[in-house]
Order: sequence, then C-alpha cells, then structure tokens
Amino acid sequence: MALSNYATISGGFLNAVTGRFATVTGGARNNARGRYSLAAGYKADAKGDYTAAFGFSGETCATSQANQIAFCADSVSRLRQRCHYAPCFSR
Repeated sequence: MALSNYATISGGFLNAVTGRFATVTGGARNNARGRYSLAAGYKADAKGDYTAAFGFSGETCATSQANQIAFCADSVSRLRQRCHYAPCFSR
C-alpha cells in the first residue's frame, strides 16, 4: 500500500510505503518508512529518512538510523563488475 504523498511501489506482495517520496522497487514484505527511502528484496525495512534497505536473506533487513544503507544476504559467492568507462575493483 502506498500511503503517503509521492510514494511508489513497483510491484511485489505485501509491500508498504509510508514515507514521502519513498519507493519499494519490488519483492515481498518490504517497508519504506522514511522520507526519500528505498526498500527492495524480502523483508527490507528502510526506517529513517534518506535510507535504503536491500534484503536478500530470509530475515528482516532494517536500517537503524537516518542516512544509512543496509545490505543483508545469507552469503556472497562472487562479485562481478563490468568496467567500460570507470575504474573497477576486484575481489
């Protein structure tokens, strides 16, 4: 449910946006509560203003304060990056 001015939900299941100018890009059970916040994946909860949460595990992935980004995943197998115009990092 988009319950605020200029709120956006691109798709998914049981997503909610209550912050102004906030977005849920898709997935399930996500919340974008702060102003200009972003949530994606599963059980991502962007609580504060200017926050982003990306949930890629089975548990809740939440920010705890304003101006914060949370990435939650069970594991990372490999990081790939295509670099055509900018310097790249490798791992």
